[in-house]
Amino acid sequence: MSQLTLTIEQTGKSRNLSPEEAGQLNRWLATHTRHWAPLTSPAPSTGDVVIKGVNPDGGAFELALWTGVSGADWNNTAITRVNPKGRLKVQSFSDEDWTVLRHLVDGQGFEKTDVLKAGIERQLEPARIVSTEGQVMTCPRLMVNAIVWSIAQFP
Repeated sequence: MSQLTLTIEQTGKSRNLSPEEAGQLNRWLATHTRHWAPLTSPAPSTGDVVIKGVNPDGGAFELALWTGVSGADWNNTAITRVNPKGRLKVQSFSDEDWTVLRHLVDGQGFEKTDVLKAGIERQLEPARIVSTEGQVMTCPRLMVNAIVWSIAQFP
């Protein structure tokens, strides 16, 4: 593969892979040609990281990676297709087999998004509750969600 770019999907930040990194990816791809299965269910997202480039016959190449930012059941999972008209193929890898791909993402100018931290920060943002009498109260969104859940559970 050549002309490779790596994009962190949650931030939209992209960079070109260096020739050394492209070589690492090409060697990894050459040693991981088996056990790819057709994708039979939708992926939880477009992936945490997408690597795009050109395959040897001049066609488009894309490798979507789930690095542990998404749901845990998709950690160390990759989806690709040989050509734009080909079927999507998926495979999950051991931590050891995933090392090269993780190296391309971690410590290379990108910080892995901490979804848990971002979710907590979002839950602590102020939210407004308006009572049936028109009183307005501001409290963390987490409390609003808990109140709504309580009302839904015990009407």
